[in-house]
Amino acid sequence: MRSINIEEKFLNAVSETPKELPNSKAWIVLDIKGVLRQVKERIGGTILSSCVRGEARDFGYLLSSIFNASRERREPFKPPFTLIAGGEPEVKVEGESGKGGRNGEVCLSFAKYARGEYQLFAIATDGIDGNSEYTGCYVNSSMSFDTREISYSLRRHSSYELLERDGKRSSVIKTGPTGTNINNVYILYAP
Repeated sequence: MRSINIEEKFLNAVSETPKELPNSKAWIVLDIKGVLRQVKERIGGTILSSCVRGEARDFGYLLSSIFNASRERREPFKPPFTLIAGGEPEVKVEGESGKGGRNGEVCLSFAKYARGEYQLFAIATDGIDGNSEYTGCYVNSSMSFDTREISYSLRRHSSYELLERDGKRSSVIKTGPTGTNINNVYILYAP
């Protein structure tokens, strides 16, 4: 069997990089910090983090812990408050899975543990969340999810199957692909 030299094989197939680009365009490049600052300028609030990582459901749980402590003890934030965060939490799929994504898991995990009035938006800047056609979702305290339904949905990674089931109880957000990807944006409002 003859070995193939990859460099030799493709060297002549790729032309020299052009030094001048007559029809080029300039693009404004943003990072997640820039996006979060723009959100803050428009709606106010506190930027909690620009580098959310780890399991999506864990971030939802952590966010609900901060929310609950603030509502009950008025610390670290005194209501009314708006928290803004960005990043790229993960969903580790093991076993069977349904239609879902990280934003759906953040919202359901938050809704499972939050106590009090809230509104939570979870948006993927690229317009796609997980294996769904949605960019994200919106949940609020008037939506009554059964904790067993949430646990089942999180276990099966089928957050959107629960979120889209009843339009009166939940809101899924659909934009289609945006052509950009600057992580996800989370906005929590506590009146």
